[in-house]
Amino acid sequence: MFNLAVWVVVVFVAFTATSSTTIYLWRYLRDNEHHSPAVIRMHRMLLITLFVQTLIHAIMLGGPNVIFLYAAIFGAQHECNTFFLL
Repeated sequence: MFNLAVWVVVVFVAFTATSSTTIYLWRYLRDNEHHSPAVIRMHRMLLITLFVQTLIHAIMLGGPNVIFLYAAIFGAQHECNTFFLL
């Protein structure tokens, strides 16, 4: 249960930090339209790359985390099957 509680805190902090950074950058980009088109394009590219990087991490870490939650809640009866999924 300790590991599960730590995991929940880590996921919450990571999700909060990622979403707040994205929201801040999106609002900054919208509010500062007086910049040159090159700067606006660069900010959009930054947001897209941040989104793609977050998506990759969510996919690559999401699978093992779902398996961890399943094993923590329901128990892991076949350890070899979960080993191959990780």
